[in-house]
Amino acid sequence: MAVVTVIEAIRDAMREEMERDVSVFVMGEDVGRRGGVFLATKDFLDEFGAGGGGGHPPPPPAENRPTGRGARNRPPGPRELNK
Repeated sequence: MAVVTVIEAIRDAMREEMERDVSVFVMGEDVGRRGGVFLATKDFLDEFGAGGGGGHPPPPPAENRPTGRGARNRPPGPRELNK
């Protein structure tokens, strides 16, 4: 059994779901080119693009994005990994 950190396990799980289902995407205040403070989304922009697995357009830049966006993306819409 491989030894992985919690962040590596989270990153692997998010990557696996985004590869499996194109309607899954990641959104949050700390998602970006660098992969966030804990690097949980490191290299995701290169792998999946700015729109995530399903090619969703990136949200507009804002200091205070509403967190309610995740609740509005219930099935049949995209599945969201809210970081």
